[in-house]
Amino acid sequence: MNVLELIQDWVPTFFSVLFVVAAYWIVKYLMDKQSNTGSFSIIRTIVLFSIALIGFIFIILSIPMDEGIKGQITGLFGIVISAGLALSSATFIGNGLAGVMLRAVNSYKAGDFIEIGGVLGRVSEKGLLHTEIQTENRDLVTLPNLHLATNPVRVIRASGTFVNAAVSLGYDVNQHKIKEALLRASANAGLEDSFVHITELGDFSVVYKVFGLLKDAKTMISARSRLYGCMLDALHESDIE
Repeated sequence: MNVLELIQDWVPTFFSVLFVVAAYWIVKYLMDKQSNTGSFSIIRTIVLFSIALIGFIFIILSIPMDEGIKGQITGLFGIVISAGLALSSATFIGNGLAGVMLRAVNSYKAGDFIEIGGVLGRVSEKGLLHTEIQTENRDLVTLPNLHLATNPVRVIRASGTFVNAAVSLGYDVNQHKIKEALLRASANAGLEDSFVHITELGDFSVVYKVFGLLKDAKTMISARSRLYGCMLDALHESDIE
């Protein structure tokens, strides 16, 4: 008789666990079949966390135990959840507000190149909490929006940018001859509206920097390498070492 009563007492708890687990996996299965964009991933995480949280409380309330003990367990659980939310909400809310600010300013969009803290890459995803960029090695780097909002960001528009390269040459070479060779190299590299600046007069050499407009910024990384190769060829053709 005692065994039957014990089983009867735990039947509600068993069905509660079964219901919560089934609800969680059904919702997870349905959401996994939907779009996997940044905004939807956030909604999916919030929904699944809410189901797990409510389900855990529901299971505790269905356990056959003294009401005072239930109250203590739920109170302790509430304190732990509140402390966790308090510690994580500052960063979470900060990244969310930074994401809203970045969308309002709209200084860059998907397809643009950005550089921050020495990291250069093409923006592949612009989410509410983070921005994902792809580096020259095709690696994906995730940057928190709060980091982007509080640090200087260099934006290279997909519509075009100026590619530049520098070379240091001796004082014995005529500057007009050097400029002519560098401009020819820029044209051979497929760049437009090229010009040359003298950026430094050193003790033993002069630093020349050539600039050229690249219309398609998607090839920016390979364009700089191509420009260096054309500079070598042009300088050798002009007998400049």
